[in-house]
Order: sequence, then structure tokens, then C-alpha cells
Amino acid sequence: MNEAVEGVLVAVRLLPATGSVRPDERGALSSFSGQLGLVVGASAVAGVAMAATGDMRIPLGLLGFTTLAVLGFVRPAVFLGVFLATRPLLDAFSDKQFVHGLTSANPAGVVAVLLVAMALVALSTSRRLFVPRGTTVLMLVLVLSVFSAAWALKDLRGVIGTEPITELIRLSAFVAIYLLAANLFATPRRTQLVFIIVALSAVPPAVIGIAQWIHGLKPEAGLTIGRVDSTFVGPNAFAAYLATAALLLIAATPQLPRRVRLPSLALILVALVGTYSREGWVMFLLGILLLGWRRHRLVVVAAAAGAAALVFAVPAVHDRVIGSSGRVVSSSGVRAAPTYESFDWRIGNWEKLLEKYRESPVVGFGLRTTPYVNPRRTEFLAPPSAGFEAHNLAVRVLVEGGPVLLLAYIALFAAMVGEAIRLARARWPLQRLGTVVLVLWVLAIVVGLTTDDPLSNTTMTFALFALAGSLEGARRTWLAQAAVAEGR
Repeated sequence: MNEAVEGVLVAVRLLPATGSVRPDERGALSSFSGQLGLVVGASAVAGVAMAATGDMRIPLGLLGFTTLAVLGFVRPAVFLGVFLATRPLLDAFSDKQFVHGLTSANPAGVVAVLLVAMALVALSTSRRLFVPRGTTVLMLVLVLSVFSAAWALKDLRGVIGTEPITELIRLSAFVAIYLLAANLFATPRRTQLVFIIVALSAVPPAVIGIAQWIHGLKPEAGLTIGRVDSTFVGPNAFAAYLATAALLLIAATPQLPRRVRLPSLALILVALVGTYSREGWVMFLLGILLLGWRRHRLVVVAAAAGAAALVFAVPAVHDRVIGSSGRVVSSSGVRAAPTYESFDWRIGNWEKLLEKYRESPVVGFGLRTTPYVNPRRTEFLAPPSAGFEAHNLAVRVLVEGGPVLLLAYIALFAAMVGEAIRLARARWPLQRLGTVVLVLWVLAIVVGLTTDDPLSNTTMTFALFALAGSLEGARRTWLAQAAVAEGR
């Protein structure tokens, strides 16, 4: 843990530079009167709420929200850095409500709202706002999702609740963090800081996950093993983030000393094994292959050999990888249905959802309706949303938004991959980081079409858009500085 703390201190040393922003970036609440008015107003609301409900969580939550709001609007770069560092610890709270009836009354939801507000302030007050290339397509996805949310609320009113609205806030937060990172971390030095923050942010959850593993885990429903999920909503989401952080530590953070990088990587990989997640293992091994084959073939071969040895030597890992059919033979010799989360089960799940999609092939069923319309039901979830998720990005988008929304998502991934290719091919100091971001987007596509919906992993998606946005901003700044240096 001392090594991880030292790594955080290395990153913190760079924060003063990121905290100093131009006057037009500070926003409307940067003045003392604006801050004082916000604090007084929040205090008044907290007092009224406390008097009316007697619930201390409401004023404490408002106090925390006020503190975050002041930090966000006065020192937005510091706020964004802290957010990226701590978001993995808040992932498990994204589905919880601390105040009944308030959709975003949880830490993850509150910060998402703040990000959206900061982006709106930046758009309305900044004279030199840089809009990264993927913003237009991402906004198109958001606009089409608004229609899809309205369609879901119309058809499933009283059943789906406010889930479509929550999803719209989440998508808006993706736009916000992409835009903010491209402007607040728009230099090569600050971009390197973002990569360090995201890489090291996985260490605390990894330590928590290892502690869970040591204390023992109950087997998951339909499985014979317990899987580590740490502070995340599930082991697959946790594994995907661990794999992303591990790849960053290996290929994108050479400025970190080895006494920080290697122990951090070891903790992350141990926790990754404990997730027993094929998604995480595939992301890590495929990422290593894509990043290192041209320059470090021996390392790639050694990693592949180590993975093969792990698969065949550890029974639990062997059953998880090799036993992909997931079929169980009963005492009578009858082959039972595929077990939950096996690959055969996923294929069957996709087939059922596509059959259901034919009932509404033009506009789908609406945003966040997949678990409500999925014919495959489970006793593990409470009605009415007792259906499984799609576990496939393309199937989920098609069922919820039809071919138009699916085309928008295809355009989004094409735009992000295209920009990453441009950054990876360009001759500039952060060319290597462009390659890393390109590989991460390719991995997201592979996972989205074969294993799970990567965009449902909010923490990892925030990291992807932050890395991509900051890298685009840094490229623009570097080109401007190079032009000035050449006297053009």
C-alpha cells in the first residue's frame, strides 16, 4: 500500500498546474459572492429539510453536494481529477437510493449531475472551448436516446419508473466528462496525469477485492465459485476496469517509478484472477497482445504461456474458461439447460431478445427496457424487471432504440476509433498514448459484441472518454505550440 500511496503523491504533485484555469473556464460561480450565495442557499434548504423530515442524511448530503459544487466550479480540473480517482469506489452506490424517491440521491448520481452542470457552465461562459471530434456523434446518441426514453415512459409508465431519465443523465455525463477532459487536461503533461490517475484508481478497489477473497465468498447463483466484485456492481464490471488499469500501468505510465508501478500492477492482477471473469481476462490478454506484439513479442508469448498454465493448473479457472458450454448432466443422463452466464446461455439470451425485437422493429421498446421485455426471466431478480440484461451492446441498443439508434452507436464507435487511429499515427510526443487509447476502444467493441455491454460499465466508460478527450486536447495544444515555435 505504501507504493500505491507514493504513486498518488506523484500524481498530486502535478495537480496545482491542473487547478489553475483561465478566467473564462472558472464559470459563473467562481466569484466570492457566487460561492457565498450557494453556501447560504444550501444551508437554508438543509435546515428546512432537516426540520421537515428529521433525517440527517438529507442535510449531510446537501453539505457534501455544496462542497463538491464549489470545488467543481472554482477548481474544475482538481474536481475532475478527484472524480476519476474516486469513481471506482462509488460504483456500487450507483444503483442505490439514500433518499426514497430521489433518482440521483446517491454519490455516483450526484457527481454525474455535477459533471453535466459543469459542462453546461463551460459551454455558456468559455470563449475558447475546444469541442473534441466525437462530441457531435455522442450528442446524436443522446438526442436519439431522449426519444427512446420518452417511448419507454409512454409504454411502461408505472412499471419502469425513472430508469430512462437516470440513463439520460448517465449519457449526458459521458458528454460532459469528454468535453471537460478535452479542455481542462489539454496539455501533454496534464494528459499524462489523467492516465496516471485512472491507472492508480484501481488499486484501492483491488485491495478491497483481495480482502474479500481472503475472508471467503459465497458462490454466485448458478455457479460453484465465489467471485470478487469489490466496490463495483458485479465481478465483470470490476474485472473490466482492472484490466483497463493494468494495461495503462504496463503501457501508458512510464513516468511512474517501478516501486510504484509493479506492486500496483501485482495487486490489480491478483484481484483480476479473483473475479473469475472471462471478460476481464480476455480484455487484459488481448490488450497485451495488441500493445506488445510488434515490440515485445517474447513478453507477449510469456504472458500467453502464463495464462495457459493458469487455465490448466487451477481447477476453478479451468472450469470457468474451458467449460464454456455451461451444460450440466443430471443423474438421469439428461443434459440440462446452459447455466447462467455461460457462453451458450448468452447466445440463447440474444436469440430471445432478437425474437422479441421483431414485435417493434422500427423504434424498439425504449431506453432501459431490456430487462422488462426480455422473455428470459430469473428468480434472482424481483419483478417487474425480472428479465436478464442483454449482455451485448448491439442487441441491447437494437431492442431499446431500433436500427436508427444502433446506427448512431456504430457511428460513435467509428468516430472514437478513427480519432484514436489519427492520434496513434501522428508524429508527436504522446503517440504511444494514442495507441493505448485505440486498443482500449477496440477492446470495448470486442467485449460489446461477444461478452457484455461495455457502456453499462459506467466507471470504465468515464475513464475511456476522459482519456480520449484529454488526448485530443493535448494534441491540439501541442500543434498550436509547434506552430508558434516555427513562427507561423
